[in-house]
Amino acid sequence: MALRSRILSLQRTIAGSALIIAVASIASRLLGLLRDRLLSSSFGAGSTLDAYYAAFKIPDIFFSLLILGALSGTFVPIFLEKKHKESEKQALEMTSTVINLLLIAVSVCVGIGVIFAPHIIQYFAYADSPEQQARIVYFVRVMSISLIFFTISTVGSFLLNAYKRFFIYSLAPIFYNLGIIIVTVCAVPIWGVDALPWGVVLGAFLHMCVQLPEVRRIGFRYHPMIRLRDASIRKFLLAMPGRSFSLGLEEIMDATIFALASFAQIGARTAWQFADNLQNFPINIFGASLSLAAFPVFAEAFTTKNQAQFTKTFVESVRRILFFIVPITFLTLIFRAQIVRLVYGTGSFNWEDTILTAQTLGIFSLSMFAQALTPLCTRAFFAEHKARIPIILSACTLVVSVVLASVLVKPFGVYGLAAAYSIASVLRLCLLFIVFRAGHELPDRELVWAVSRIVFAGIAMVIVAQGFKYTCAHIVDMQTWIGVCVQTVVSMLAGGAVYIAISSYFKFPEAHAAVSKLRQWMNLLR
Repeated sequence: MALRSRILSLQRTIAGSALIIAVASIASRLLGLLRDRLLSSSFGAGSTLDAYYAAFKIPDIFFSLLILGALSGTFVPIFLEKKHKESEKQALEMTSTVINLLLIAVSVCVGIGVIFAPHIIQYFAYADSPEQQARIVYFVRVMSISLIFFTISTVGSFLLNAYKRFFIYSLAPIFYNLGIIIVTVCAVPIWGVDALPWGVVLGAFLHMCVQLPEVRRIGFRYHPMIRLRDASIRKFLLAMPGRSFSLGLEEIMDATIFALASFAQIGARTAWQFADNLQNFPINIFGASLSLAAFPVFAEAFTTKNQAQFTKTFVESVRRILFFIVPITFLTLIFRAQIVRLVYGTGSFNWEDTILTAQTLGIFSLSMFAQALTPLCTRAFFAEHKARIPIILSACTLVVSVVLASVLVKPFGVYGLAAAYSIASVLRLCLLFIVFRAGHELPDRELVWAVSRIVFAGIAMVIVAQGFKYTCAHIVDMQTWIGVCVQTVVSMLAGGAVYIAISSYFKFPEAHAAVSKLRQWMNLLR
């Protein structure tokens, strides 16, 4: 009970909520890296994993268009508004209608995916051989089943989000990765490659099951009903296409660039996916967690017309995200080869695969700050019911990214695709921030000064980390995993210590919190 009380207390603040989400995200991402390591050691960056990751794109698009697109940025504000103006019981009853509508839509899409998979995948794998396309079709058909479980699970996730119950919500991705790991370890050695997509189905099922008890605890009871006359449901249905189209554009951009990788060398799609998974580790821990924790505060501030709180939350969240993501970007750039070797460099994953993935990761890292801040800017617009703005800007960046990718893929392969994606990500953030800035009074001087100090501390960190990197290389055996690990960890810790010291001198609250937490841990060890 004491632990539960502590968790509930943390969830009442943005920082506490972000901490819960970040810790759970770290655990989930570590399991995700273990999952990728198991896959890389078994198959390497070859045709099998190329097919596996290509097959992911079709269910992902359906998920973004129908489930995530319908709920993200629309469900929480509408739910909170109904709860505030009418009653909690009516808001919870509305949730049943949302679930039933989405289940109908998803069931239709699953049927389409299963029946027409051979035709659909031609867009994503048009440069592949017929044998490779047949394997992708099988993967798509199996993975499509997971959408049923994800529909129920995602509605539960946003319901918990509305109640600021982030702990159980944050555990769900951990169980998703566990499902894939269980199948990879237990089923793949017996049934071979055909078992791979069933890990996604098991993961989605566990993702749903872990959240159901907490959803029931807050008072939700499922009812098999559809109330289209409910004003909130009509508002939800009217808002849904815009957000779905916005997320759909993002998925289309990603899927189109990913599809162009079939024109690059074998293993390009696997290298892309592995590099993307690595960069998403810090982006989700710091960018997504802080954005997600800030969203209910945005929505509540807008509903109560508290513009000062809205702006304050936005500025503080921007500073916090950059405080963490800028040094991680620098470290990722200078230690990209070491990171890839430590995570994937085993079994069938050879040195050529390592170089391909590391260089792709390096290019991705240049836009990590933009990818981390974009969800925050987007959620700020959604909280104000201005979904059209992110949609229009996403459409603009989609065109830019596809054109760039088409031009760069032939001369530069997967590196050109990563560059196109990074350029588009930075462009989208710039456009979002410019438009947001035009409608809000932001403390520009405060933001510029904060970013300047963060970058200065980051540069000092890089100089120290590079010095330790080259020094350690002459001391440890760089041909072994242990040697690479020692070099990387020691260098990063030395650079990180300098970054925290300089940040503390500049009186960043995040640095002060980190130092205080470190002192607490040191006292516990005494």
